[in-house]
Amino acid sequence: MINSLVTVELYRKSIYQSNISCSFIANNSLPNHSSIDECIRACVNEYYCQTAVHFKKEDICSMFADVCNTDSIKSSGNTSATVICYKNDHQLIPACSSTIDQETTSISSVETSSIQGVATTTATTTTTTTTTTKTTTTTTATRTTTTTTTTKTTTKTTTTTTTVTATPPCSPQSRSTGVLLSIIHPQSNNYPSYDCYAYTWMATGASATLSFFFRQDFGGWMLDDVSVYHGITQLIINGGFETGNLNAWNHSGSCGYNTGMADSGCSDANSGHYYYYDPCTLYGDTISQTFSTVVGDTYVISFWLADYHCCLSTEFATVTIT
Repeated sequence: MINSLVTVELYRKSIYQSNISCSFIANNSLPNHSSIDECIRACVNEYYCQTAVHFKKEDICSMFADVCNTDSIKSSGNTSATVICYKNDHQLIPACSSTIDQETTSISSVETSSIQGVATTTATTTTTTTTTTKTTTTTTATRTTTTTTTTKTTTKTTTTTTTVTATPPCSPQSRSTGVLLSIIHPQSNNYPSYDCYAYTWMATGASATLSFFFRQDFGGWMLDDVSVYHGITQLIINGGFETGNLNAWNHSGSCGYNTGMADSGCSDANSGHYYYYDPCTLYGDTISQTFSTVVGDTYVISFWLADYHCCLSTEFATVTIT
């Protein structure tokens, strides 16, 4: 399915030399003998990628969060690489400063997210003071003179660090406990529209598990676009269920009939083609993912939820992170 056409600029046989303002994202390993399209898609799928470098022989796609300007792209005849300049805003024309011949291409994009980024800058100043003492002794026939000279040198070093943090698609709530959301016997809903939920949460251990428990004895719960961001790193795999199944998710629980599954239908999904549909009855079931965390770091969690055939006395939805 083609959602949109993405226009990029390619600089063939180039090497990307980032200047101090260019924010490095990651080096992505691509399948063996991958084409330039794989690197373009990787850049399009990465919410902050604006410049990427495809190293064909190494099957690596390096991504950066800036379209860097003068002298950031330089020719290198010995390097088999292609620099990709991509604008997230499709209405803008991409432009990379370079004297290298360029060509323009278009590819079909895959599902994208509404998560954006906020950059924060921290400046650290270090001052070093060095004192040098020099003693000179002069002797003449009548007297001896000693002169001491002290020289003070001060060196000032400033280091600037820029951190990009994901911003959720709706206003987040802060959570310190494991329960993010609990819905019991809802009285109304926005179906067929989805409701957006977002939270900031501080890790207390080396790993965490995000879990969704659902029970709906007559209709079903619909879940889509699950994200957990650490900075700009997405930790959830298959959060949009676009694999058409529950790959990367753990499923557990017991249902009287009908169990949770990845379901299809563009008109029913919040985005893309697939979503998670859970019509589990009587007891309820759970899907979850576990990921590594850093103690004391903040994580941004978001998801979209809809209640099909509200509202009965046997409807439950609980979202936890433990």
